[in-house]
This record gives sequence, C-alpha cells and structure tokens, in this order.
Amino acid sequence: MTVAKLRGARERKRRKTGGKVEGRKSWVERSGEDSDEGKKIAAMIAAAKRLENDGLSLRDIAAELDKLGHRNERGATFSPSSVRLMLA
Repeated sequence: MTVAKLRGARERKRRKTGGKVEGRKSWVERSGEDSDEGKKIAAMIAAAKRLENDGLSLRDIAAELDKLGHRNERGATFSPSSVRLMLA
C-alpha cells in the first residue's frame, strides 16, 4: 500500500514538473538556483563553455577550472568526464 502511494506521488510530480523527480540534481539544475552556490556554478559552467569554444580538450578545461578555483563537491579537480557532462 505504501509503495503504491509513493509511486503515485512520484508520477504526479513528474506530470506536474515534466522532469526528474528522484536522484541528485545535475550541475545545470543547480546552476538555475538563486542561491550563491547556484550563481557560482553558473559562472563555472560559463567559463567551461568559453574554454571549450577556445578549442581546449576536456582535460585542459578541467585544469583551467582548477586554476580558476572551481572544484567538485569533494574539493578535487574535475575529471574530463565531469567536464563533458557539465557541457552537455
């Protein structure tokens, strides 16, 4: 009974919002927030896109983001795959 109620609630929310209901928010979802963290993430994504337009590889973009002081949640340098997901 409880499982059916939870499933129904998730389905209603998906229909209402038209998107993801469960799981972690992506970088792009978090960059849309009006908080200081959201603004910081939006600036980081913009910097990554500028670097991509300059023709840098994903590894080079990750190194440049590190030089600019942008780190992941654990405080480590972004991996190239994280940069790829950020730019997608």
